[in-house]
Amino acid sequence: MAERDKSLNLRVSEDEKRTVRTYVEALHMENESDFVRTLIRSLQKKNQNEVVDFIYKSGLSEAGLPGRVRVLGYIPGGDAEEIRPLDDTITRVPDKVRVRPDMYTLIVVGNSMAGLNGQSIADGMFALFDPQKPCDNGCIAHVEFEEDGIRKCTVKKLTFQSGGEWVDLKPTNPDPRYTPRTMRAQDIEIKGVLVTAWPPA
Repeated sequence: MAERDKSLNLRVSEDEKRTVRTYVEALHMENESDFVRTLIRSLQKKNQNEVVDFIYKSGLSEAGLPGRVRVLGYIPGGDAEEIRPLDDTITRVPDKVRVRPDMYTLIVVGNSMAGLNGQSIADGMFALFDPQKPCDNGCIAHVEFEEDGIRKCTVKKLTFQSGGEWVDLKPTNPDPRYTPRTMRAQDIEIKGVLVTAWPPA
C-alpha cells in the first residue's frame, strides 16, 4: 500500500521505494533525496519534448500522455498494400482531441480519401484511429485482409449491405480513377475507426 514519503513529499509504493533505493546504492548516493535532485537536474538539461518522447516510448506511463499518440506507419489510401511501419514514433494530436494508449495514428499515402464533402484525408495527413469505436455504417476505418498470401491494409469508408454479409470499401474522392471494392465482411478485419485527421505541422 502506498504511503507518503516525508523526505520527498511524494506518495510512493513499496515497489517504487525499492527501485529508488536500488539506484541510490548503484550510484553511491547518500539518500533518496539526492537521487531525485540528480534526476531533476538531468531532466532540466534536456529538451522537454525529448523527455516526454522518452517516457512515452519506454512505456513508463501506463496511462499514456495527453496530446500524444503513436504513429504506427504509413497506410495506403488507394489500393490495399502492406503497411509500412515506423518504429518508436509519436506525434501530437490537435487541441481538444483526447486519446487513450490503445489509439494510434497512421500516415495516409494517396488521395483516394480526399473527398469534397465530409471528412477529407489528403496525402500525407495523420489519421487517428480508435480500436474501440463502433464501426457504424458509413464510418471510415483502417481495415486489413489477407490477399495473395500478403497481409494488406487500407483506409476506406465502409458501407455494409445484405444484412452485413458484404461490405463496400469506398474512396471518398469522386475522381473516377478511385473505385470501390466489395468484400465479404468476414474476410476483413477492422482495426480501428477514424476519429480525426490533420496535416503535418
